[in-house]
Amino acid sequence: INQDAWLSLADLSAAQQIKYTIHKEGNGVYVFILNGNVSIDDQSLQTCDALGIWETGSINIKADSAAQLLLIEVPMKIQGV
Repeated sequence: INQDAWLSLADLSAAQQIKYTIHKEGNGVYVFILNGNVSIDDQSLQTCDALGIWETGSINIKADSAAQLLLIEVPMKIQGV
C-alpha cells in the first residue's frame, strides 16, 4: 500500500470497551467483525458485518460478546484529485 494506512486487530472480551482514535486527519476506518457481536457508536454489528466510518476523530467500540475485529484506516480521498 503506497499510502498512510494502519491495520489493527482487536481481540475483545465480553463487555470490554475501547476507543479507536483516527491517526491522520482525512482518514476513515473500515471495521470488519471477524467473530462475535459489538456495538460501534450505538450501531450493533455481528460476525461478518462491516462498517465504514469517516469524518470523525474517534470511534467507541463495545464488545457485546467476545469478539475479534479488523480495523483498516486509510485516506478517504485520492491524493491529487
